[in-house]
Amino acid sequence: MQAINKYPAGMFARDRSYPAFGNSSLNDNMGTGDPKDGDLEGGINLGFDWKEVKEEEGRWSARLSNELAKKDMTADVTPRRCQKFKAKPGDKLTWTDSAGNTGAVIADAHGLVTVKAVKIKPGAETTLTIGR
Repeated sequence: MQAINKYPAGMFARDRSYPAFGNSSLNDNMGTGDPKDGDLEGGINLGFDWKEVKEEEGRWSARLSNELAKKDMTADVTPRRCQKFKAKPGDKLTWTDSAGNTGAVIADAHGLVTVKAVKIKPGAETTLTIGR
């Protein structure tokens, strides 16, 4: 398992954008609260890394990976703390990834853009690009 210092504070600087991850297909079963349900150990949204976050007024991209992936995985990705890439609620945007997948997404009521189920292969990086 990776060390706690994997995500130093500088990765989340207020003046830099970064991806937020959710609903990873690697997530363990937290259960319902019943001691007989759920995994005894595990984690949520662990192992992610990102590089080369680039943003312009109408475009955001990043290279994404997960060091814990042993098989193809997916995760929802939301650009956060954007300095230039600002979506308004209801904006329609498109996305592409380095594997050739494409899609459309609509900014939520807070102007956040979440691309659902971005595919990441083990030992590889996926470049996700969102734009107008």
